[in-house]
Amino acid sequence: MSAYFRSMPAPRLRIDAECKARIAAAIRTLSVLFNPYVMALRMRLTQPQFSELFHGHLTRFSFERLLLCVTRLGHDVHITLLPAPPVGYRRARIGRIVIIDKSDPDRVG
Repeated sequence: MSAYFRSMPAPRLRIDAECKARIAAAIRTLSVLFNPYVMALRMRLTQPQFSELFHGHLTRFSFERLLLCVTRLGHDVHITLLPAPPVGYRRARIGRIVIIDKSDPDRVG
């Protein structure tokens, strides 16, 4: 495990892993449209790096790098921050993270 992950608290590690897994799944979905060589070129990855990404070995990829890969494949990325509604006077609810994939593989080109 890298020093980056060892230094993170457990909730952040879970969120980071979930985000990375969702982005990798979107990239795997797009692989139906392109051959691996073309996808690697468009994402500016080497063939071994693309293979690692395709097979889910995400420890070598930062969240930011995966976002760049997705945008290079023609997807827009929207990150929205909303305030969590207060539950009570003394206790506010902790916010949550929701990832919504609205991609349509038939539209990518």
